[in-house]
Amino acid sequence: MSATEEADYSTTVEMEFRDDGVVTSGEQNEDVSGDPATDIPLFTAEESKELQKHLNDQLEACISDYRSKVKQLFKEFVVFYEVATQVVEQWKAPYENQLAEQTRLEAVEHDVEQTMKNIPWMNPN
Repeated sequence: MSATEEADYSTTVEMEFRDDGVVTSGEQNEDVSGDPATDIPLFTAEESKELQKHLNDQLEACISDYRSKVKQLFKEFVVFYEVATQVVEQWKAPYENQLAEQTRLEAVEHDVEQTMKNIPWMNPN
């Protein structure tokens, strides 16, 4: 699916009806009556509409439940991310301070060495 296409998230269940008002289970090319493997219950048009409404209601409830769980999961992730960021900052601060102090001490050491080189009696060379 490309970025410009929109997904179809419709929640409708479609059913087909025969001319006599009974729901069909698709094309039947051969006579399979009496075969328990192919005994699919047939419904009247009214029963089919009730079943369709019931299935659509269940589908909507499932989708709503799914969405609320995804929202809750996202909220929990945001909280986790914020806490993890705070923990990282707390642990990082002492190391950054230590690194800054180390860098400062190295600069002072370098300055002392340069100063000692400029004093003739401190430099044996």
